[in-house]
Amino acid sequence: MPFGFEILGAPGADAATGPAPQALADAVHGDWLALVRDGAVDAPQFGEGREVVVYGADASRSIGTGYAREARLWGATRA
Repeated sequence: MPFGFEILGAPGADAATGPAPQALADAVHGDWLALVRDGAVDAPQFGEGREVVVYGADASRSIGTGYAREARLWGATRA
């Protein structure tokens, strides 16, 4: 939450996130703002490939596979 709302300096934020790079907070906050302002963000839609945006500490963005472990666990519990 401190990244999305850009409140790294708020009391308790360091306890929740550890030392957080400002560039990372700026990138996440920018994407949240784009979602609110434009109704969309430059990110893949959730689907079978489970692609997600992966943020680097240097504010880099890449697309990676997310939730693969969770999907396997969920699948195993539903079988």
